Amino acid sequence: MIKIFSSQIRSIRHAIEVIKYACMTQLNVKLELVIVTVVCLYASTLSLSLTTWLLLSIALSVVLIAELFNTAIEVTCDLISLKYDINIKIIKDVAAGAVLIAAFSAFCIIIIILLTSKNGGI
Repeated sequence: MIKIFSSQIRSIRHAIEVIKYACMTQLNVKLELVIVTVVCLYASTLSLSLTTWLLLSIALSVVLIAELFNTAIEVTCDLISLKYDINIKIIKDVAAGAVLIAAFSAFCIIIIILLTSKNGGI
């Protein structure tokens, strides 16, 4: 039982290291973390319902999750080949497109929440 628990702790440590790596090496992750912080600080000045906070948290989290997947895909592609390859370009572009969709969706959700917050939120 203790062995299983220590294995889980090790996995969590590895996950935290990867998040630190992304924060240190990926400009977009840094920018998104700043945006998340600003949005959360502003939202904390509003009287948002629990449901609204949950929606806001999910929207912001999806962007960060998509960015981490994008980073993993880019690093994997760079391991496969550093030379220009149209297929690798497509793979990287699709991953970046997923981040763009996540970010745009989060932006729309945030705007709706902030516009309706004066009326009690969603």
